[in-house]
Amino acid sequence: MPKIVNPEIQYHAEMYERRHAAVNVKVYSVFRKTRTLQPFFERIGMDDEAFDELVDTIMTGLQEMFWSEDVQEIGKECGFEKVYSEGRSSGWAAPYPYIHEEDFEEDTALLNHFLTFRERLDEIVDGLDAYLFSIMKDELFDRENLFLRERSVTLRAIRHFEGIKYA
Repeated sequence: MPKIVNPEIQYHAEMYERRHAAVNVKVYSVFRKTRTLQPFFERIGMDDEAFDELVDTIMTGLQEMFWSEDVQEIGKECGFEKVYSEGRSSGWAAPYPYIHEEDFEEDTALLNHFLTFRERLDEIVDGLDAYLFSIMKDELFDRENLFLRERSVTLRAIRHFEGIKYA
């Protein structure tokens, strides 16, 4: 059987383990689209630090959902038992049972399963900024409504007291 060579497949190993196929799911984006919302948050009183903290909080929730739900579901749909988070920053998704280079040589169906797995994870990672933008937009809308409601009560009170004549 001819050797299947796919330069697009990346491999990862923890410490001194044998390397196995994995998908790099690190996010390198600086959330350019999401950053465009920052001035609107500033307008309602949120400083840079609070904005960054909000983004971090949302990202932490998204990461937990990604690893506990999304990746596991995709892994099972692609024929894997489980998917492990590996690396110092949990930046590698490694389907289990582990796949080594020679496994691809023997099983083209396995290669197709892995490539489908990788494509689906890449879609999630590539769409993260747009998804975060959507969540932040909803958060801004909620906070802006609260901000405006609080101000409108103040305005009504000011107008009320302006109408009172003092003796």
